[in-house]
Amino acid sequence: MRINISGQDEFERYQKNLKVFAKQIAMLKNRLALQGEANIRNAFLKRFYSGGPAQKNPLAGETIKIRSELVHDGVNFISDTKYSEYLEKGVHRHVMDYLLKAKRPIPIDIGNKVIYRRKTQKTNYLKTRKAIKKHFPFVVEKKIIYRRCTRSSLARGKWVHKGFKKDRHVNDGMGFMESGIAKTLRDGNREIENLKKLIG
Repeated sequence: MRINISGQDEFERYQKNLKVFAKQIAMLKNRLALQGEANIRNAFLKRFYSGGPAQKNPLAGETIKIRSELVHDGVNFISDTKYSEYLEKGVHRHVMDYLLKAKRPIPIDIGNKVIYRRKTQKTNYLKTRKAIKKHFPFVVEKKIIYRRCTRSSLARGKWVHKGFKKDRHVNDGMGFMESGIAKTLRDGNREIENLKKLIG
């Protein structure tokens, strides 16, 4: 006996299976979304927060905003940070002549400065009062200076962006979002394949 299943029958069976496994699909997508956000942030930190002191890091103190969006056929990852596209693709060394259009002086972060204050602490020691002087450190917030970009400063070789590779410090050939998503797919590949077999 020979049984033929048309393409329409197979599609209807697949649609029924999708409804049966809808809860498992939703749970898997949620797990991948949360894990993906974490993996993307970790990939960003590896690229831009390693390889030297924070003072030498042009992105020290900056963060990247990542959110996920569940869609019909998967998960979308979105960055709401304005400069994320440049971080993802990297930037070539270039003269920042576009800063000539800036209407206000440009803030430049020159790092944090640690200042030690002398503080006197009185204690009772062997019934004798002694003044013990200690140095208590506290960190001043970012020191920022303001400068204007002018044609004369550009002519002197100022305002040159050194550029950076999209895979700085890791050399994997991928941007931070691409790398984070790839890791998420690798980690969840077994679950994805098992669920596909059940549905199909």
